Amino acid sequence: MTSRILSVTLATLALCSTPQLLASDIVTPEGREITLNPDGSWSYKSDDRIVTTPDGRRIRIRPDNTWEYTESAPAPVAAPVTAPPAVAQPMMMPIQTQLSIRDASIESYPKTLGQRIKTGSQSVFQIDAATSLNSTQPITVSESDFSRIQVSDSDGNSYKVIDITPSSLSLAPGAQATFSLRVDSSPKWWERVRSMKISFPAGLFGNSTPVTLEYLVKNMEKVTVQELR
Repeated sequence: MTSRILSVTLATLALCSTPQLLASDIVTPEGREITLNPDGSWSYKSDDRIVTTPDGRRIRIRPDNTWEYTESAPAPVAAPVTAPPAVAQPMMMPIQTQLSIRDASIESYPKTLGQRIKTGSQSVFQIDAATSLNSTQPITVSESDFSRIQVSDSDGNSYKVIDITPSSLSLAPGAQATFSLRVDSSPKWWERVRSMKISFPAGLFGNSTPVTLEYLVKNMEKVTVQELR
């Protein structure tokens, strides 16, 4: 009796531990659907054929000349995200214009106020601008461009530009011109200022970097005038 119970128990455990195989459907390379049975047999599921379109969608082709998608159409592939085209940045050309200070002067105007004499002064620079023959285009400088020029001295003082003559320039490749730059005031002799500096911003004369010209104060001509501009 005991052995019979043990045999039944073992048989039950063996049955429980055996995996339950289920039928499964597959599609053959020819597009036919077949069912694979757990007992090792197989059978055609239908006379339909399954084909795949070039875009990856599966279609069921029936013998009665009808068809349908066998699954939802795949979501459209999003177009690759590309960065917006780079905005062309203005390219600074190599220095196309040579700048130099031809000469400089200090114009002073002594004015008597009672028993006192008050002297006003202005600094004037004659600047040569010569474009190179290999310049790709004319250099044009307007009055608004000239306002970007800065004047200072070796002691850190700044001077206001009050006049530039002529007020605009247009230089063809290989051309040369001279313009006058006048600033308010001048270095005081007792301040021992060594030099004055004129700074041209990048791009003003086709220059890719700022250009600074320097002129020694001791070489500036001293002129007394009847009036200042």
